[in-house]
Amino acid sequence: MHPVDNDSETTGSPVLKGTTTIVTGAGRGIGKAIALAFAQEGANVVCVSRTASEIEAVVSQIESFTPGSGIAVIADISSSTSAKLIVETAVQRFGPVSVLINNAGIDKINSVEHERDFESWWRVLEVNLRGPAALIHQVLPSMLSRGTGVIISLGSRNAAIDFPFMTAYSAAKTALLRFHQCLEQEIQGRGVLHFYLQPGDVATALTHQPGVIDLDTVEKVPALQEMLESTVGRSTTSPYHVADICLQLAVNENSRHLSGRYVDSERDLQRIIQEVRADPSLYRLTMMGI
Repeated sequence: MHPVDNDSETTGSPVLKGTTTIVTGAGRGIGKAIALAFAQEGANVVCVSRTASEIEAVVSQIESFTPGSGIAVIADISSSTSAKLIVETAVQRFGPVSVLINNAGIDKINSVEHERDFESWWRVLEVNLRGPAALIHQVLPSMLSRGTGVIISLGSRNAAIDFPFMTAYSAAKTALLRFHQCLEQEIQGRGVLHFYLQPGDVATALTHQPGVIDLDTVEKVPALQEMLESTVGRSTTSPYHVADICLQLAVNENSRHLSGRYVDSERDLQRIIQEVRADPSLYRLTMMGI
């Protein structure tokens, strides 16, 4: 059985054609690449972002593939009402949601010692954890009732390694991974697949937004300056590669073996599947020695 509905028989992916896909943070970078990739495979795509001009431009590209197959929804996913609005809009326009891709995120780079604005620290958790969880909460009942669906949350290697000066981001991404792992224990075997995808070093605007890096702390803490300098020019992964991995997770029946797990886009997906089939304990966040 394929992980998403398929009621169409025209061109494009036989799995995705005519289905409804929601992509958050779809205006640029990874989200834009994912939205366009799913549209090219025949999905109807709901592009979500806070920046109207960006997602409207993406929808225009989608419309060039298939008129009427894209829609822009301007929303802040951390808002308590946004998740319901996004999903209701998607369902009213295109029908039940078959794929949800949680890509939107923000960062905060500073030391806890020098943090002067804890609310901005906490907002990172609201966007990166509350937003995806709220959207999953909205789409999950319908997916489970239909016995089909795919959910992909873009994660980070920060969930697996200790990384200084990014405590809010790392805490949010680690919690999101645990969310997926625990969710799998609730819904496994009921037709809905979900994944935590580590995208690799992709050049994005995540760290270039106003307020992300505390410049005062950079001057006070040499280790922070060194960290920032070490990441310059580090980007090695194309956003289109990440989009392709998302497509594979959505349409490859063998991806069911990775449901609820940490998936590293920088590794060969088929190899990861083989490894998990041989050892089901792999690619889960665990606490050693307890």
